[in-house]
Amino acid sequence: MKKEKFIMAEITMIGKVALVNKTTAEWKAETKVPFKGCPCVEFTADGKTKLKIGDGTNLYVALPYVADELTAALVISALGYTPIDSGKVGVSDGVASLDSTGKVPTSQLPSYVDDVIEVIGIDTAPQIGETDKIYVDTLTNKTYRWSGTAYVEISASDIVTASENNGYIKVNGTDVQVYEPTQADWNETDESSPAFIKNKPTIPQNNFQVDSELSEISENPVQNKVIATALADKVDRTDSLILNCTL
Repeated sequence: MKKEKFIMAEITMIGKVALVNKTTAEWKAETKVPFKGCPCVEFTADGKTKLKIGDGTNLYVALPYVADELTAALVISALGYTPIDSGKVGVSDGVASLDSTGKVPTSQLPSYVDDVIEVIGIDTAPQIGETDKIYVDTLTNKTYRWSGTAYVEISASDIVTASENNGYIKVNGTDVQVYEPTQADWNETDESSPAFIKNKPTIPQNNFQVDSELSEISENPVQNKVIATALADKVDRTDSLILNCTL
C-alpha cells in the first residue's frame, strides 16, 4: 500500500473581528438571548461604551454590566465606605485635615479655639497682637489680651467664701466687711433703718389696775381673771359675783 503524505498548509487570514454590539435602544428591543460567554457591547446615547456577558438564559436587558468604568457607586461598594475627595481637604466648604498627632492643624481652626499663646515676658509678644487670643507671660504667669492698641492684663477671678464674722465675707481667704452690724432697736420706727424690727407684736398701752376690793360689777379683765382663778380653786365666798367679761 502506498503511503501518501498530507502536508498541512499554514494559512494566514487577515480580517477584523467585532464583538456583538448595538445601541442602548437596540439592545432594549432585542428578543434573542445572548449565548453563554458572548460579549455584548452597548453604545449609549451619551457616547459611553458598556459591556455585558451573555449567560445563555437571560435577555440582554436582564444581564448585569461588566465594570467597564470606575463609577462612584462601584468604588464605594468595593471600599465599604465613602472616600473623601482630596481636593476638599483643608479648604473652604471642605473638610479639616489631621496632622501627625491626629489633631486638626491650628491653621484650620478659628482663633478662639487655638487662643493661648505663651511668651517669655509680655514685652516679647508680637508688636501687634491678635484679638480673641490670650497671651500668657511664663515669667509672671499673668495673662493678657490685645485691646487693639496694647496688651491689657486680665485680672484673676476672686474666690469668695463665707466668713465666721458677722457682716464679713472672705475674698481670697481675707475677711472683707460688707456691712456694719447694727443692734436692733425696739423703738426704731424708720423702716429703712438697719435697726428697725419688722413684724413686731403690738403691746397694749393701757395699764391694767386691779380694784382694791372685789366687786360684783367689775369690768376689769385682770381682776375678773383673778376672781375666776379663785373660784376654780374653790375659794369660799358667800357673795355671788357677776363676771361681765369673757374669760
